[in-house]
Amino acid sequence: MVRRATANELLHYCFGLTVMSFSMLLVTGFDLILVGRFQFNAVTAYSVSAAMITFVAGALSAVLNVMMPHAAALHARQDPEELGRLVVLSTQVGVILLIFSGIPPLIYAAPILRLWIGQQYVPTGQPILVVLLIANMIRLVGLPYAIVLISAGQQRFIKISPLTEGITNLIASVALGAMMGAIGVALGTLIGSVFSVTTHLFYSMPRTNAEIRFSRKKYLFSGVLTPLLCVAPLLLAGAISVAGRLNTGYRNAVFFPCVALSLVGSAILLRHTKMLRFGMGKPAQGSV
Repeated sequence: MVRRATANELLHYCFGLTVMSFSMLLVTGFDLILVGRFQFNAVTAYSVSAAMITFVAGALSAVLNVMMPHAAALHARQDPEELGRLVVLSTQVGVILLIFSGIPPLIYAAPILRLWIGQQYVPTGQPILVVLLIANMIRLVGLPYAIVLISAGQQRFIKISPLTEGITNLIASVALGAMMGAIGVALGTLIGSVFSVTTHLFYSMPRTNAEIRFSRKKYLFSGVLTPLLCVAPLLLAGAISVAGRLNTGYRNAVFFPCVALSLVGSAILLRHTKMLRFGMGKPAQGSV
């Protein structure tokens, strides 16, 4: 049963996954080492923030990974248009989940850290947690595309994208960490996340368009910007909090109405998407 063709196919498939795993090692594997080297007293705050980020990313992956068998079946049927629609629709869901799982800990970063590890770590840990949350919300926007990509066996065509993110993240973390300490390492992750989304958009997606067919314009407007508009109240609350203009006494009074409005907007978007997806309605002429 051992054949050279089978071995080559397995090697090519696994090599792409290995490159992606190595790149994730560059993104997350060296952060604590760098923080220990540049600002040792921030290791505790950074490790707690990184643990929270791991939880958010893991929860999102657990939700989105359920579409892998469906995506693999679509690829087996050689249906690139349907795979493209799956990417756009799952990106909508992913963006909504990212905002609802990322913005609340961003707004309540100080109380969470105070409860978890004590008040003495809040001044150092709060900006680190905020930057890491923003960085991972940006980079995880591309997670639905990556899941469909692996399901369709196309990861071998995009080795440059994950390597670009990993190398950029490492270089920026080392350079900024040397200048700014732990917060510089976190900013390096933010810079790497921007490179991740950019390389996916301009390098990876054109190369996989034959198997996963969708318009990048539709991906940006329907998959990313539309759900962001639906959760705009919660995003606005997060932006005000990051700017330091959300007074502690008014935090709950602002947060809960913004959550309610964002839930309504998300429900309207997902219901509209479901109607279009299953033929229960048609978009108005000229709509996105």
